[in-house]
Amino acid sequence: MRKQFLLEVDALQMISSEHVVKLIKPYKSKQRHYLITELCNGGDLQGLVNLRKQLSEDDARMIIRQIAIGLRDINSAHIMHRDLKLANILLHFPAIDLLG
Repeated sequence: MRKQFLLEVDALQMISSEHVVKLIKPYKSKQRHYLITELCNGGDLQGLVNLRKQLSEDDARMIIRQIAIGLRDINSAHIMHRDLKLANILLHFPAIDLLG
C-alpha cells in the first residue's frame, strides 16, 4: 500500500497540466494515506452523463478535447493512466455551470 501511495505521489508531482488534478500535499495518518488535491466540486463525468442523458456535439467536443490534452500531458511525463473511465474524470465546475 505504501509503495503504491508513493508511486501515485511521484506521478502527480511530475505532471503539470490545467487538465489534470493538481496534488496539493500528500498526508499520512497512523492508519491511512491521503492525497490532498485541488478542489473539483463538479463531480465526475459519469455524473454529468447520468444527469444530462445526452450531450450536444459541441459539449462532447469540448470535453473530449480537454481529456485528450490531459492525457497528452500525462503521457509526456511518461506516465500511463491505467484506469481511465467516466467516474475517474473529475469536473472543476458543476454540470449546470459547465454546460448551462
